[in-house]
Amino acid sequence: KYGLNLQEREEFELSTASRGQFYHEALDKIISRVVGENIDLAKLDDQSIKQLVDEAVSAMLDPKNLQYTILTSSQRMNYLTSQLQATIYEMIRVLKKQAEFTPMRPQRTELNFGPAQPKGLKGLNFDLGKQRSLNVRGRIDRIDGMKVADNKRYFGIVDYKSGNRKFSYPEAYSGISMQLLTYLDVLNQNLPDLNPDDAEALLAGVLYMHIYNPIFKATDLSNVSDPAAIAEEDLADHRYNGLLVNDSDLLKNLDQKTTAKNSPVFPIYKTKNGFSSKLSSLIDPEALKAFMKHNEDLIVSAGNQILDGVDTLAPYKTVKNDGMQFTPYKSVMNFDPLLTENNYREIPNLTDEEIIAKLKGEK
Repeated sequence: KYGLNLQEREEFELSTASRGQFYHEALDKIISRVVGENIDLAKLDDQSIKQLVDEAVSAMLDPKNLQYTILTSSQRMNYLTSQLQATIYEMIRVLKKQAEFTPMRPQRTELNFGPAQPKGLKGLNFDLGKQRSLNVRGRIDRIDGMKVADNKRYFGIVDYKSGNRKFSYPEAYSGISMQLLTYLDVLNQNLPDLNPDDAEALLAGVLYMHIYNPIFKATDLSNVSDPAAIAEEDLADHRYNGLLVNDSDLLKNLDQKTTAKNSPVFPIYKTKNGFSSKLSSLIDPEALKAFMKHNEDLIVSAGNQILDGVDTLAPYKTVKNDGMQFTPYKSVMNFDPLLTENNYREIPNLTDEEIIAKLKGEK
């Protein structure tokens, strides 16, 4: 893609990427309006949510906006558009319900970082030596924040995914999945600029949000008759996945409503002695700092290899899959593991605990 400029043939269809782009833009429009007009998510009723969604989608489907022309090209596409709109409506309902449980609120959305981003965030910059440098740029879907007692303000990242993704320690440690830790590193370095007052600015974590409209079977709700309980079941189906910092002030304020052990909003599990490290997606601040440093080392290593002209075919391989499974360019890569010059890059099958121990050793 970046070396030979190879691209898949463009087809006039609604691709997975196009769906994702539609979701991102619609959520950006709605949340930007919510933040800009100081709308309290928790107080929105269904009619207000419908109006917000309808207005955002109508603006996107304007005939002057050629990006989504396909969505009005046929009756079938009109139906698919209604399904996309229903998903956005569902997600705003979920955000409203989440706001009833937590003081965490969206602060910024679709925020660019890197060089030449005057309204964005500073990116990551690395000196590679030999008069070479590396700049990292990208876009963060959403930054949330909340202020708690003791003059502390926590900031966290939410990344939208159309699939049900979970943070994987082995994939992050090996460099297969570097996105969330890179985003968190960018956020950490921009905390002073994001903080509106003299409160102590701290990291809350980074989370995936599954963008979809679930369909419940009758058997799923056979034992649930209360409408409020059904709504909470829907909320739990959209529970965040990712990493939260193991900070007592953060955790006790994140979910202020749930009386059950398991939060329907965040990946945290309460016990009589506090929050369970094994059943919650928690990471100690020092371990997170070491993980972000390790992630930076991976970026620097990749930059050096690119500038040194390393172009060896060496796709990764884990116990579950390999890097050749989902590439559309497999037919032109001529990778054959039977050839001595073609080898997989084996990824060690380490546990989360083993990786944390390695990170602490690296520090």
